[in-house]
Amino acid sequence: MMPYILKSALCLGLIYGVYKLLLEREKMALFNRWFLLFGLLFSFIIPLIRLEFTAVKILAPIPMKDLIALELVSGKTSPSLEILDWMTLLYSCYVVVACLLLVRFLYHLNQLYLLVKQHPVIDFRGAKLVLLKEDALPYTFCQYIFVSQAAYEQGELEEELYLHELTHARQWHSMDVLLIELLQVFFWFNPLLLFYKRVIQLNHEFLADDAVIQKFKTVASYQHLLLDKISPNQCLSLTSNLNFLLTKKRLKMMTKSTSWFRACSLASVTMPLFFALLFLFSNKVEAQVGTKKQIQLKDNYFQHTTIVCEKNANKKIYKPYADLTKKEKEMLPPPPPKMDGNKTAAPLPKGILVYWGEDDKVTIGFASTDNIPPPPPPLAPPVPPVPPTPPTPK
Repeated sequence: MMPYILKSALCLGLIYGVYKLLLEREKMALFNRWFLLFGLLFSFIIPLIRLEFTAVKILAPIPMKDLIALELVSGKTSPSLEILDWMTLLYSCYVVVACLLLVRFLYHLNQLYLLVKQHPVIDFRGAKLVLLKEDALPYTFCQYIFVSQAAYEQGELEEELYLHELTHARQWHSMDVLLIELLQVFFWFNPLLLFYKRVIQLNHEFLADDAVIQKFKTVASYQHLLLDKISPNQCLSLTSNLNFLLTKKRLKMMTKSTSWFRACSLASVTMPLFFALLFLFSNKVEAQVGTKKQIQLKDNYFQHTTIVCEKNANKKIYKPYADLTKKEKEMLPPPPPKMDGNKTAAPLPKGILVYWGEDDKVTIGFASTDNIPPPPPPLAPPVPPVPPTPPTPK
């Protein structure tokens, strides 16, 4: 789990850095939106992808006596009590915080649902207006635009404001915010998601501002309109609202222009970026050609044998071949070929012991009264039930 967390965080950090360095200041908001969304999903999926590289090699026998002895003498390996307690505590903290954030996320959704249910809703240019009783600037969630009922009925909302919020609704900007909010619930320990969410929402504002400017062609008047509408009111974090990050970046972006050639050049740079991230953060597995076949040959050759390892001079460890793990089977040397060199030798008969010595040399011998493992202790005979005492005759 920890390698996945580190890889996804590093991948997301590099994508975020490339966006801030190359793309954020350019007027190519539509491409930037899809770059950010793809990068977000890419960074959480890429550590799960396995890239297999083929390499032909022969596995040399390596010491496995300690591994076998550990499994047979101590049973299944387990972390110490102290490590286990710390891991339990960390997992408990993670679950508690994730549950709290999930409750907060559902609470915000429920608040928006109640606003829709408790206020009048009217159709408006392909979206829906929710007429609020309180005085508030317009904000959008999915296809719902929340506006002040008094301002709407008195015609106090400018067309630019309507178009700004309609752009949020038509381009489904709320879906981007919902996605990253859900990721924040489960990856709350990654602070980069907070900054990533801000650049996504700021890019949404670039898109909405650009739609207004393309229609009305009056940048200065629209800038003054936004400055006049600034207020300290707070909206839910899931919504797109007019005042979000109204900074110099938004005002400067309205007057910028990016040439088609420059936009294509910057967009083309991102393609090798994702290929490089794919190579860096995917799980690279070295495929060993013939390994599966070698294990099948070993299964056939050693299937009736018992592996004997010496942990020390006074103690031998016995383990049937069938109980070996895949890793332990790979450590065994391959079966010897027949005299003709084309086929492997016949399976070893029952009663054979395969000795793995201290010098990693393998010898084969028959089991005898001197080298067979001690039998398990006999089970205690069952205690017969005590017959009931007959009643004393009177």
